[in-house]
Amino acid sequence: VTMEELEFYEAMISEFGSSATTEAMTLD
Repeated sequence: VTMEELEFYEAMISEFGSSATTEAMTLD
């Protein structure tokens, strides 16, 4: 992934909360 993608995912996590964090880790 690129830095831009990581920033995008971090923004998504910030919006959706801890449940999104778990999903992001799974997708990784």
